[in-house]
Amino acid sequence: MAKWKQLRGIANNIASQFAASCEHYDLMMSENDVHEVRIDLLAETVEPALFDIPRNIQLVHLCAQNLKPLLDSQYGEPVDEVGLLMTLSVDGITDIELTIRTADGRVIIGHP
Repeated sequence: MAKWKQLRGIANNIASQFAASCEHYDLMMSENDVHEVRIDLLAETVEPALFDIPRNIQLVHLCAQNLKPLLDSQYGEPVDEVGLLMTLSVDGITDIELTIRTADGRVIIGHP
């Protein structure tokens, strides 16, 4: 299997881990009238700052701990960005998309 197909599977799996916490994010997003949350898995940051709470950071850190060694060992240094976008839709359901951007211009997108 090509390493890029493996990377897509990794992206899907990480997005699925966030989908398991979706109810919590949905509630916070609805209560605070926030329509999107951005997570940088390489820098381990969450925006907006309202979502930068221990419960959320714990999941970000767990996913980053698993992702970073895998990228380093299997893919070397081609990854420039790993970002997760959670968008609250009109019907209150959150869409989750994980994007991995590589140094050679590839974009890998994962969904739960």
